Amino acid sequence: LPSTVSAFDLAAVRRYLPANKMPRNVVDWLHAALRGGHVTQAEASFTGPVAKFPFDGGEGEFRASAVVEGGTLAFIADWPYAEDLAGAVEFVNASFVANGAGRILGNRSENLHFAIPDLRQGEVALTADTTGPLADLLAFLNGAPLISRYLGSEFVRLEALRGTANVGFDLQLPLRNREAYQITASLDIVDGEVTYRGFDPHATEINGSLVLANGELRGEGIQAIFLDGPVAV
Repeated sequence: LPSTVSAFDLAAVRRYLPANKMPRNVVDWLHAALRGGHVTQAEASFTGPVAKFPFDGGEGEFRASAVVEGGTLAFIADWPYAEDLAGAVEFVNASFVANGAGRILGNRSENLHFAIPDLRQGEVALTADTTGPLADLLAFLNGAPLISRYLGSEFVRLEALRGTANVGFDLQLPLRNREAYQITASLDIVDGEVTYRGFDPHATEINGSLVLANGELRGEGIQAIFLDGPVAV
């Protein structure tokens, strides 16, 4: 049974999901996460016996795809939203995948991937690559509770005066147990200049990488000028 829809509000997508087949906390998350945007085109098809959905044994297929513009996603409570999202969204049986571009991690990303492999399980996977001003990234990190917890209370006193940040980000978030999330992130700093509020000297010509993995933050190949001399981490 194929169908085509011309345009509608992104938040309306949740009305057409098989909520009776999904855990309540996953349904609640979708209701809270889809904050805005416009679906410019959508298609859907359903073949097979309704009673066998979501067709774990290959008895049929449900497939729905949409093209999204200007989307807003509140993927985790208390985090800055992912905004100005544009790309393709697809539901296949019990899975959900979105690929596109938007603003996340404080900067513009042309490579966003968001997936829930099985809506019944509610395991969210989010990956993104961004490049932009280091100052914007630091502002995002300070506003993202899951990350700022790792960085500590002193991190908020860092202020970037200039520099570029190249970021790779991977979040695994089980919606049934959100405290069991896993974050892996890499931050490449190019020609950065950073000051510590309340402390006059600046670190300049910062180049190198920070890696967040397994709950630990470490530096890799970081070089800078501090107090008129070179330093390395």
